[in-house]
Amino acid sequence: MQEDQAETLHAFSPKKVKWANDLESLPPFRGVHYSNELLDAFPVHRVRWRGDHWTERRVDFQGDRFVFVDAAIDSVVLRGYLGRLPRVPANYETEVNLAVAPWISEVAWKLQAGFVLAIDYGYVRDEYYRPERTHGTLSAYAAHQREPDPLQRPAKSI
Repeated sequence: MQEDQAETLHAFSPKKVKWANDLESLPPFRGVHYSNELLDAFPVHRVRWRGDHWTERRVDFQGDRFVFVDAAIDSVVLRGYLGRLPRVPANYETEVNLAVAPWISEVAWKLQAGFVLAIDYGYVRDEYYRPERTHGTLSAYAAHQREPDPLQRPAKSI
């Protein structure tokens, strides 16, 4: 992909366009940090409101398939985040991305002047936590079709 991007941007000086494989290898800079759908690629915690407490949905292998099972929440950070969510109905499931805040802090530390343009499609808070949106937004795709159960067809190892 980097080669395709470099070809598209060949009119720009090499001093103006740079790639980094991760934030750690990115030197402090002035300019624009651009990403599209990057935040959706971060790992999430899948959680469920049981009516009186939250549980974390973890992956188990039962019979011949992967399934989600409820487990106690071990993370103090995750429990703190869940305490700030609006009221939702029992058995409401959602995802929590705890990696975004540290990522934003690291990008902000590297950016001396300029902009962070992180394009990501989603819902505003009131829309995201609507009572009828009971299964969160975690999704998977197989053969260019949306797969309702992200554990149904895991990728085969090479």
